[in-house]
Amino acid sequence: MLIRIAIAAICLIIAGIFSGTETALVLLSKREPKQPSRLLSFWLTHPERFLTTALIGTNIFVLAASSVSAYIFIRYCPSCSKLLPIVITSVSALYLSDTIPKSIALFHPERFARFTGGILYWFHLSLYPVVIGVSEITKLFRKLFKPEGTVSPLSIDELHTLARKHLQGISKGKISTLDRIFSLAQLEAADVMETGYPSASVLTSPQKVQELAIKSRKEHILITEETGEPLGYISVIDLVAHRGKSIRELIRTAVITDEETHLLALLAMLHREKKEIAFIRGRENRLQGIISKKRMLSLCLP
Repeated sequence: MLIRIAIAAICLIIAGIFSGTETALVLLSKREPKQPSRLLSFWLTHPERFLTTALIGTNIFVLAASSVSAYIFIRYCPSCSKLLPIVITSVSALYLSDTIPKSIALFHPERFARFTGGILYWFHLSLYPVVIGVSEITKLFRKLFKPEGTVSPLSIDELHTLARKHLQGISKGKISTLDRIFSLAQLEAADVMETGYPSASVLTSPQKVQELAIKSRKEHILITEETGEPLGYISVIDLVAHRGKSIRELIRTAVITDEETHLLALLAMLHREKKEIAFIRGRENRLQGIISKKRMLSLCLP
């Protein structure tokens, strides 16, 4: 009896190794391991095989533990309730096969994956035809039900990790610039927009607008209708280069976007539409601030 109990417990522990390794490798796939081994790199580059192996292994050993547990109760305690082995096996599986291994993997993912990755690998080899078959079926279903042209989005951390993996040998200055770009990607327009921007009516003379630019020390002046509605902006360079033209003739249009727009998306928008300035509007569709392409690009540099 004791041997059979030990077998059931070992089956649950092995199932825990599979489920814990699954948690560890999912965490490591989102960040760069400090010292990736060949085996760890294999699993991270073949996620569909690793998930298939982990799921098959977990189910096989939990089922084996349940069968041994049921046999023990039928053989040694035939008068016991039929629900008793189910309850005991379920509680034991919850702790030995799920909670404990996943908690360890959560705090020490790389160490856990190094220790258990080999077990998964040999199990993967022993069930190679099954693992490959299930993996290919999964890929097929993913292609069938995935709309054309869609791409799975990467989080900022995943994109950062991916970029760093391919930047070995690159200078620290360039990596520092990359870090700033990723930091910039997490900012929204409202975080860096300039408020209280100098403005002038479209009826204002070019000379007055130029004086306003000199006084405010700004490269651009916001031009509004008499009602206060923004029309666009004027560059100080245009005022000097095109003397004699009216304010209305010199107005440049701007991109208009919301406060929640991410800065890299806004930068791409400005580049695509060949604009230098973006007007940021608030919830009530009112102008809240201004961002220039020059300012956004300066934030990318260390």
